[in-house]
Amino acid sequence: LNGNQWSDTFGPYESRIYFVDMGGTAITPPPSGLSVSFTAPKAGATVSGTVSVGLAATGGTGTGYSFTFTDGVTTQTGTSPFSWDSTAVPNGTRTLTGTVHDSSGASASTHISVNVDQSVSGAGLTVGITAPTPGDTVSGTNWVIVWPGGAQGPFLCTVVVDEITSVAQQDCVDSPTSIPWDTTIFSNGAHTIRVIIGDAVLKTASAAVNVVVDNASPLTVAITGPKSGDTVSGTNWVIVWPGGAQGIPTCTVKVEGTQVAQQACADSPTSIPWNTTTVPNGAHTISVVITDATSRTGTASVGVTVAN
Repeated sequence: LNGNQWSDTFGPYESRIYFVDMGGTAITPPPSGLSVSFTAPKAGATVSGTVSVGLAATGGTGTGYSFTFTDGVTTQTGTSPFSWDSTAVPNGTRTLTGTVHDSSGASASTHISVNVDQSVSGAGLTVGITAPTPGDTVSGTNWVIVWPGGAQGPFLCTVVVDEITSVAQQDCVDSPTSIPWDTTIFSNGAHTIRVIIGDAVLKTASAAVNVVVDNASPLTVAITGPKSGDTVSGTNWVIVWPGGAQGIPTCTVKVEGTQVAQQACADSPTSIPWNTTTVPNGAHTISVVITDATSRTGTASVGVTVAN
């Protein structure tokens, strides 16, 4: 075609008509057709329980994609990936259909077949505790981070202390789930945290970790930035590291006793912005006061030079 050529992609049962200028005018390749494919699960895979279904799209003349996924019984619309409860369909071969829509109104679909077999997931029901770790010292409100796996349908996570006292229970998902429990109702010392998971087909699994409860530890706060003697200017970030707090503490930044910033902190490094242009150039003392849910306080300070 006068030296011009292009490639194109065709889906099942798809045809095209091209209008070609044969007068020597440069030809612009047509836009690639909208298409969609499954990224997970693989065609022919055996699946059970809760399955992550991924869809990916290419082409189209509009901007942005939305997806629809159906197993022939239930339909979900939104963004990929989808969480598919395969226990809602009978065991056996199941055709999954994925459809993409672009903002121009165009759409495209694709299909794969998978084998649904709930018997393969029973022995695979698991739960892991990723925090706290064995030997950790905990206080106040502690967050137990659990990672379930292999569950069929909706499932529940229960946190038990010392194999006797249930302290928390909530719905979980096949991803890290944080569950709070109040350590102050237990004596200081060694305790065992156990997480028990139960799924929709009445299978269970559990995991345990030993920790030390210490609610007598002092409330502390350290300033890790700026360091003593640093020169600061503009917006400076005061980096504080609280410790031993019960509940969610509040950190207040003061310069020569005057409050310049305040925000909620966590038991991890927290950055708090401070506008240094509100004070004159020269030597200043930054102090951080921390207050927790039990009204305990802790302080730390550092000397810096403001040079704007």
